[in-house]
This record gives sequence, structure tokens and C-alpha cells, in this order.
Amino acid sequence: MKTRKKPTRKDFNNFLLKLDAEYSTKITDEPKSVLSQLIFSIIARNFTRKGADKAFSVFQNKFVDWNEVRISSVSEIAEVLEQVKSPNVEKKAKNIKKILVDIYSDYHKISLEFVKTFSAEKTKKILQSIRGITPRVMDTVLLYALDYPVVPIVSPFARVIRRLGFVSLTATQKEIKKALDRLIPKTKIENYSRLLIHHGESVCTLQNPNCRKCVLKRFCPYPGLPKSMKTAAFIKNTETLDIDRLKDMAKKRKKQLRLKEKKRREKVSIASIGKTNKSQK
Repeated sequence: MKTRKKPTRKDFNNFLLKLDAEYSTKITDEPKSVLSQLIFSIIARNFTRKGADKAFSVFQNKFVDWNEVRISSVSEIAEVLEQVKSPNVEKKAKNIKKILVDIYSDYHKISLEFVKTFSAEKTKKILQSIRGITPRVMDTVLLYALDYPVVPIVSPFARVIRRLGFVSLTATQKEIKKALDRLIPKTKIENYSRLLIHHGESVCTLQNPNCRKCVLKRFCPYPGLPKSMKTAAFIKNTETLDIDRLKDMAKKRKKQLRLKEKKRREKVSIASIGKTNKSQK
């Protein structure tokens, strides 16, 4: 693998100009209401863009509005997420239900459009006061629903930044934010964020990235990495920013090991019983 010097701010701007030329006419996301974007951002956590779009469409077809979702059971909400094979179904369903209930309780309506008349700071305080909204979810709402100049460090965004070599493959959210402070001019944050996220969702995907069609392939060190570093297990463990997901993975692994040990003991017990019966005969 060729050793490459760390990309500079000038490199970063050149890369983004190439992405802008590639995607400026292709990014056609229909604007969502503040609440719809909030729900979509929760659905999209640890999920593909295609899967999140499908899940959101199923929600719109099954329920009249978000108020109907609010009065539905957690199992009914989870059923929609299960249809599209979303990860963390139960957790997302509970979160969506809780957020809608809290919004109705606090504001006596199922809408957040009123925040558009507030200052950025007041809007952030309102979003932060709603239980279940993480900083990343809040940032995606601020960027996509309110056009605020923020950088949501979501997985597609972080993946592109890491693979291009601006930070290490194992860089934390804090390290990525620090790198971006020197890379992105504040006046261009909104457009650059959208470009990088779109690239991460459409080309530089988690598994099987389409490097052949990538407009940055000549400059990207990722294709030259050893295959061992590109396995799904490596990517999932180094590129996820979701601590809860890592904890869930650890819990599942422990549960699998316990079940394996239990089965092993049962086999040993059955075998010993069989030996005892044979000796008695």
C-alpha cells in the first residue's frame, strides 16, 4: 500500500468542488417538516438511506398523521420498522412514541414548525429538552429542516472523512469535529455537509462501496487498504459512532456465549447420564 501524506484543507476544498460538480443537480431531497425530519433521523440511525426512506414511506401510508402514531402502541410502531428490517426496532419504536407523547404534552399539538420563528439558540434548547433526541439527531434536524449551518457527524459523513484520510479510521466524534473546524469554512458548512452525507449514502457506503464510480477515487487511499481492514466486522467496529449500538453488540455477544456455554453443559450432562445408565446396566 502506498504511503500518502495527510490531506490538507486545500485538498479538502478540491474534493468538495468535485462532489459539488457531481451531485449539485442530483441531491433532490424533498424538504420535510421539522417533526418529520426528526422522526426520519431516528429511523435512519444505523440504517441505510434506502431503508430509512422506505420505512418513512410505510409510516406515511399506514398512519394518517404523527398524532395517530402517538396514540398507537409501541408494538404497532415496531411492526412498521420490522417490515423494512430496520435495526434496533424496539428501541426506535419506544423512542418515536416517547418523543411524540412528550411534544404533545409540552406544546398541546403534534408539530414543531413554531421553532422556525425562534433564534438558533432557542431552537436548540427546545430540541435538547425533548427526551430521546441525541446531538446527532438534533444536528440533522437543524441542517435539513431548518437550514442551519451545522455538521451532523452521522455515519455516512464520518465514513467519507475517515476513508479520505483526514482523520484515522478509528477517530472519535470529538476528533472528527476538531478536524472539521480547520477544514470547513463556516459559510460553507451547510452545503459541504449535504455533499459529504450524500456521497456516503450513495457511493461510499458502509459495505461494498462503489469505488469505481467515485469521483475521488484517484485521491482516496481507501481502495489500497489491505482486505483485512475492509471486512464488515472491522468497518462496523471502527466506523460506528453509536455507543449504544456498541453496547447492544456487546450484550448480544455475551448472551450468545452464555447460550453456547449452557448448551455445552447440557450436552455434558446428557452424556454423563448416558454413561451412568450404561454402567448400571
